[in-house]
Amino acid sequence: EHELPVQARMNCGALRTLVIHQRLAQARTRALQIFQTSEMTRARSAIVSEITKGRFSLRSDRDINADLTLREKVVSILLSYSTQWLRIGMEVLFGEPIVPQAPQFSNHKIKKLRQNKKIKKMSGMKAVLKNFIINRVLSDSETLQKYTKGRCSIPSGSFEKKYREEMRILILTRLLVLVIFLDKAKMANALDR
Repeated sequence: EHELPVQARMNCGALRTLVIHQRLAQARTRALQIFQTSEMTRARSAIVSEITKGRFSLRSDRDINADLTLREKVVSILLSYSTQWLRIGMEVLFGEPIVPQAPQFSNHKIKKLRQNKKIKKMSGMKAVLKNFIINRVLSDSETLQKYTKGRCSIPSGSFEKKYREEMRILILTRLLVLVIFLDKAKMANALDR
């Protein structure tokens, strides 16, 4: 029985990691190219236009951030996409990589997320994606800051109404653009090359 020396096994592991990162970078590049096509630009513009005209809207009596059942349904629908596709889609949409080892997604936070019964069986990346959906897709710190000026955690009075309306528009735009993009990327086999 011939075993590889420790150094050779480490080199194989490093090479495997390098190949994985290289493939992910290539997929990100292809996905970004698809996102920047004139067809996707027109689709994004049409979505914004239809939402601005009021043809697409979220009901004003339903607040995704206040209604936890509704929020869980939206998160569940998004998590029904494969982890790899959803990750690429959100990375392109937000223009940043989603890396589980990043400080905001420390192992401690992932373990804490998994303590929730619904997340226990979730992979580490799926838990990270769920957290990203809740904190970035369905929330927006800049919009919150705009209406609270950092004085409170939730706007009140007339600011609350304006904040909730702006968030409904932002969330709907993000969700529709994400779904349309994932469809276009899948049709172009962005990850399968």
